[in-house]
Amino acid sequence: MKNNQRATTRKTKILTATKTITRVFLMAIVAINMIACSDDEENKDSNSQNNDNTEIVSTFVGKAQVGDFSQEGVVLKFDFKNNSIVNLSMDSVRFASQMPFINMKVNNLTYSVSNQDTIIIGDSIAPIAMGGELPRYMITNFNGKIFSDSLTITTKCGNYQMTYKGKRR
Repeated sequence: MKNNQRATTRKTKILTATKTITRVFLMAIVAINMIACSDDEENKDSNSQNNDNTEIVSTFVGKAQVGDFSQEGVVLKFDFKNNSIVNLSMDSVRFASQMPFINMKVNNLTYSVSNQDTIIIGDSIAPIAMGGELPRYMITNFNGKIFSDSLTITTKCGNYQMTYKGKRR
């Protein structure tokens, strides 16, 4: 009987010690992760203040019009680079009723700021959609203007004239 009690006591002590070691180990991992995350945030803040590659993303929601077809709720995102280049992405857009919804990008537009307006222009840019460039729908005469919280765009996508009017999200 005493041997069984000793064995049970020994097992209990081993289990307690194992649980304690496991808890200490887990707490150490949590502490290390918290310190690592804290350092990342501090580095991120200091890098963004001293980094010349700052990007600004502006999102707009509005109406796209191509001929007689229009689509409400079209979301456009402009990714402004600090070197006067802006990339445009359109999510779940279509330009005709029989067309499927696609995600489309128009890269390497240029922008300038004049007074309170941001002017965005581009010409002869192949849009990217469905896994590749679409030269058949070459973007020409792209003219966009952001004033306050409003965006207007006129452009040609291949042979199709497109307009867009939206508000900042």
